[in-house]
Amino acid sequence: MQAIPQKEAPLRRSFIRFPTQVEFGVGILPQIGELSIPYGKRAYCLFDPFFKGSKEAEIVLTALNHVGIVTFECYEVRSNPRTADIDARAKECKEQKCDFVISVGG
Repeated sequence: MQAIPQKEAPLRRSFIRFPTQVEFGVGILPQIGELSIPYGKRAYCLFDPFFKGSKEAEIVLTALNHVGIVTFECYEVRSNPRTADIDARAKECKEQKCDFVISVGG
């Protein structure tokens, strides 16, 4: 018996577009609320643990709340996260029905 040759599927061009915006610089944190309005009403705020209880985290959360964006905070981030870490954060984001993610840290 001979194997039947399979036709190769034609290569197609594909792409994924994520609406990623990176903003940085002196004085940008108080503007995060206004900059976030186009992305939705519920933000998952992912902070480096260093920022827990910090003035910077407070500025971000206040600016978002000021424009009516509901925030959900997470400080459980570690360097070089494992797949399980990423899955856990994604699950939280989905459970909270967040529209977008804001990440603060390095």
